This record gives sequence, C-alpha cells and structure tokens, in this order.
Amino acid sequence: MPKQCGSIQLSNLARVTCLVALCMLAIHPVAARPLGTTWFVTTSGDDVTAGDVNTHSGTLRFTLAHAQNGDFVSFANFDRVVDIIDISSGLIVPAGVAVGHTRNEACGSVMSPLVNIRAQGNVTVVVSLGMSATLRNLDIAGGTISVKATGADADICGAGLGFMHDETDGLLPAPPATAALIVDGPRAVLHQSWVNGTIIISPLGSDTRIGDAIGGSGDANQGTCGNQGRCPVSVLADQTSAAQRVTLRDVFPRGLLGLLNSGISGGDDVITHTNNWVQTPVISSALSTDHFASVLVQGQANPLSLVDVYFDDHITLARQIPVTADASGLFTFSAALPAAPIWVYAVSTLNDPTHLNRLGSSSQWSGVQQVAEALSNTATPTPTLVIGMTPTPTPTITSSPSPSATATIAPQPFIWLPIVLSSR
Repeated sequence: MPKQCGSIQLSNLARVTCLVALCMLAIHPVAARPLGTTWFVTTSGDDVTAGDVNTHSGTLRFTLAHAQNGDFVSFANFDRVVDIIDISSGLIVPAGVAVGHTRNEACGSVMSPLVNIRAQGNVTVVVSLGMSATLRNLDIAGGTISVKATGADADICGAGLGFMHDETDGLLPAPPATAALIVDGPRAVLHQSWVNGTIIISPLGSDTRIGDAIGGSGDANQGTCGNQGRCPVSVLADQTSAAQRVTLRDVFPRGLLGLLNSGISGGDDVITHTNNWVQTPVISSALSTDHFASVLVQGQANPLSLVDVYFDDHITLARQIPVTADASGLFTFSAALPAAPIWVYAVSTLNDPTHLNRLGSSSQWSGVQQVAEALSNTATPTPTLVIGMTPTPTPTITSSPSPSATATIAPQPFIWLPIVLSSR
C-alpha cells in the first residue's frame, strides 16, 4: 500500500527516495540568503545606515557592513564623475568578501581606479582585510596605514597604496604616515600595484608574496618612494616566530630583521630566523668585453636558487631575466646593456626542492657593482716564418766568471715549413 511523504501518496521506492531527500535537507539546510550576493556602491557618502538591503545597494561602508563571506562589492552602478569617497574612520572588508573585482577577473589599473578612497582626519588603517578578502582596482590616499591584511590569504591587486588618481593631473602622491601595507597574516599577495610607502611583513606574515612568484612574471609592483621608487620592505621576527618564505622579487630594498652577517648558504629551518636567514648573494664581477654593449655578471648565491639581477642607471631600476645558481651557488648572467654607466645588484630566492620549508625565501640585496670594461690580455705575437728563409737566431745568455756577462749566439737550425704562419 502506498505510503505518504508529507501529504503525497508514494510507493515504497519513492518513499525511500523521499526519506533520503529529507535527511539531506536536515544535514544541509537551504541557506537563508543566496551565496555570492553582489552589493552595489551607489553613493559617495560615508554613512553606515545609508543603503537598502533589499536592493543590496548603498554607501561603501553600508555594503561592507552587510556583505558576508563569498559576496562581492561592485562599483558598476557608482557615479564615476564623483570619483572620491571620503571616510572618517577605517573600512573593514569582511572575510571572503571581494571589493572592486573578484579574483577571477582582471585586476584593473592604478591609472584608472574604480574609485579613490581618501582618509579624512585621524584614520589609522584606511582599509583592513579579513581572511581571504580581496581588494582590487582602488586607489587609497592618506591615513596612517593604507592597507592592513589582518587575516590569511588576503589579495591586493591593481591598487594604488598612497595615491589618488585625477582625470586631469593623473596619479597624485598621497602617502600614508607610516606604511603603505602591513601584512599580519600568512599567504598575502600584493601584485600589479603601486606603492608609496613602507611595506611591513609581521612575524605572522609567512608565505607572503610581493610581486612575481618564482618562475612567474607580470605581477611586479611599482614604487614611488623617492630614490628611484625604492619602497623599503621590512620582514620581521620576534622571540617566538618569524616571517619566512616571503618572496620579494620587486625592485624594493629589503631588510631581514635579526639576520646575522650575510646569512646561511641555502638557509635554515630555525623558526625565529626571518626568511630562513637566506644568504645575501655576492657579485664577484660585472664586466663588458665589447665596449659596454653587453655585460657578464658572475657571483655567489644560494645553491639552486633563483637569482634576479637588477640594472641601475641612477634613473631607473629594472629587473632582468632571472638565472639559476648551480649546486655550489655559483651564477652567471649575461645580457645587452641599455646604456653606460650601469650598476648591478642581485637577489637570491631559495628554490631547492629538497628543502620545501624554505622555498620562496628571498634574500637582501647584494652589494652594488658598477659594470667595468674588461682589460684585454695582449698575447705575444707569433713570429712570421717565410718559406726558404732562415729564422732570426735567438740570443742565448751564458754565464762567465767575469763580473760582466758575455752574450754568445747559439746557432739555430734551419726550419722548413710548408706554409706561412702568421699572428693574424
């Protein structure tokens, strides 16, 4: 006899199917709201109550206050004529929320941001990013700290940290008072962005990547910190831990807190050693043999590490195509020179697969070496021998008891050669 599932008459087989379905609903209840909701920033105000939860729209602060893990905050309906949002206190991007663009979209350009976020007054952290939060294609001006990644796996791309963009004047510097970025969680990524201030990687920031990954390209960041844009990066440690496997391939100088001398060849696994105390490379020579058309750079780095060489003409600082050090750490790099004079630096990033706990740790910069012209070795010319002629005898000096030496000529045999030898 048919049974019921709710108010519906069912056969035994259908009854079993119904019971399974009901159990699945009990285990996985339907969400009260759809996942991946898109929230639209429609006004430049800063009021947290100015918005509509039914249309998922309002101020940036309103949308961030209501967005949940998996949601997206869009500027598609924002009035681009009003391209500045002034804030009086910091903004918090909740865990798993993407702002500007999602991670499967292009990052966008600092030169055409979706909006400028400008701190007014005493704003300590302009934007805080929770775990797996995403910030893309926004320029952030002022404040004490432009962005702080407080959770793991934060992603920042196509952002201007310490800038505003104006349609007439272009990119304008608006640096933070202390830092452009503080990373306080593991596995953060900063790429395709512009930086106008210090970057600080806390002891909790292991596996952070600033710019390109090992073997990657196209993710480099730019800096405008004076002195050719060399925004400093500090990798920190404390008494119990240190940031390790922090990959830094950008043209930014960096300091590894607590590094003893020049580090350890190949690094180590001590948990309080920043970036595994990766050894600082040494450039032994940077020579040109063709009047500065090209250069050959040789030096010592970490065994099997990725070695980045940088050209510096005191106007621009440019990273070149990387090379790999051999098993003893020796590396050789050659390339055409853009101009003279050129100075070179090197950075070594650990990439030995036998030490997985060290992969990605980048070193401090090597000492600088100016490209010099190699001295040519002038060889002694070979005498030209002509067929049928006796070569000029070679004088032989013999000793004599007399206080003065007497030169005597030892005759040389006639040499017949079937060809003419020349030094040319």
